[in-house]
Amino acid sequence: MPRRPRQPREPVALEPRCLTIADAAAYCGLTPGGFRNWVSTGRLPPSLPGTHRWDRKAIDFALDRLSGLPSQLPGEQEENDYDRWKRQYDAREAEARNPDPSLRGPPWRRVPK
Repeated sequence: MPRRPRQPREPVALEPRCLTIADAAAYCGLTPGGFRNWVSTGRLPPSLPGTHRWDRKAIDFALDRLSGLPSQLPGEQEENDYDRWKRQYDAREAEARNPDPSLRGPPWRRVPK
């Protein structure tokens, strides 16, 4: 079987996650001085500990919070319909396995709380 010539790969454009102050300021649409001001007032996160680099995802999270967009903390996942149903189902099952002792027996013998 004849070999096909290799197709050249297209270069992959990677966005760096760690940004310099100039890159982070440009990413936010600010000047470096304005970016420093926003960091000092707590609107934007400080640089990564021991570096002069800012995490792009942390900047995104801070900007989402400022603009009122719903955002998730790192590691959190939005609860979908199945997860919500599963949580409620598990709670009902646990209640069925461990019922309230005051609800045992026929209804006319139940002791009100």
